[in-house]
Amino acid sequence: MLSLRKNAIDLGIVIKDSNASLAFYRDLLGFEHVADTPLSGAVPATMHRLRCGDTMIKLVSHDETPSA
Repeated sequence: MLSLRKNAIDLGIVIKDSNASLAFYRDLLGFEHVADTPLSGAVPATMHRLRCGDTMIKLVSHDETPSA
């Protein structure tokens, strides 16, 4: 049987619309906005961290649309 080390979830979600997604998680669901962190790489992105209790959601939005 699976045994979890903590009673929380850390979840990462790639999003398309930062404003709409932040409004949903923060304003509708009540998550606390913790920080925005720029991410470097092949496609620059921003990670928006939100918390509810011990649970952390990381919303990642690409600063530009990746090519196929």
